[in-house]
Amino acid sequence: MFNALKKLTDNILGREAMQPVAAFVARAGMRGLGINLSFRLEDSGEQRVLELIGTRRPGFGCLDVGANIGSYARAALAAGASKIVAFEPAPATFEKLRENTAGRAVEVHNLAVGETVGETELFVPANPGLASRDPEASGFARRETRAMAVPMTTIDEYCYLQSFFPALIKIDVEGFELEVLQGARRLLRDERRPDFIQFEFNTHHMHRSHKLDDFNALLPGYHLFRVTASGLSRIGAHRGVDAIYGYMNILASRDEKPFARKLKQ
Repeated sequence: MFNALKKLTDNILGREAMQPVAAFVARAGMRGLGINLSFRLEDSGEQRVLELIGTRRPGFGCLDVGANIGSYARAALAAGASKIVAFEPAPATFEKLRENTAGRAVEVHNLAVGETVGETELFVPANPGLASRDPEASGFARRETRAMAVPMTTIDEYCYLQSFFPALIKIDVEGFELEVLQGARRLLRDERRPDFIQFEFNTHHMHRSHKLDDFNALLPGYHLFRVTASGLSRIGAHRGVDAIYGYMNILASRDEKPFARKLKQ
């Protein structure tokens, strides 16, 4: 029965006249799996996840890597975070971050975060919020950006020097999320490692030849999910989907069913 229905659907949607319908269904299906959702926290499911983390871990600490102008930090505070440490390397964006979080429980640092402690080159386009260590990964030619040297730290360096072990780490660094996790190898083996790590995965990683398997290898003991508008979609549960490079937020959780009573798996 299923095979007959599948064949019928294939034949109908495969017709040239039905291609717009097929494309609509495909896009809708991907959004349902957490791929190519809105960038807005309230529409992408990120705000909902923050609220659930706040319910499970009241007063949680958060490390916000690639904090931009502070939207995620403010949402985390609203969800009950007691302390947020935010990193943003682009100077103009950092100034907006500092303004937007002034007087709140947010500690801000004008630093890049990566795989080593030292210095890195940052390429800043006309919209400084899209600054990246690799402009081509973000779709910019180098001539369209301004290069600058910026100081860089690692998660391990900061967390162990400051004795700050947050329940949540959020990473959004324009294609260099894997390097940020490489700079957290010690913490990821520690019993005090975070309960949750959220990172962005998209076409930047296709440009840099990064796969979700690479993240899995760096996160032993964690279970990976896509954040959907109203729940979580388990990585590996839908054959073929994990090879798609679209905009998505991935939640790595130490718990196999992080919000079993709150979110549909």
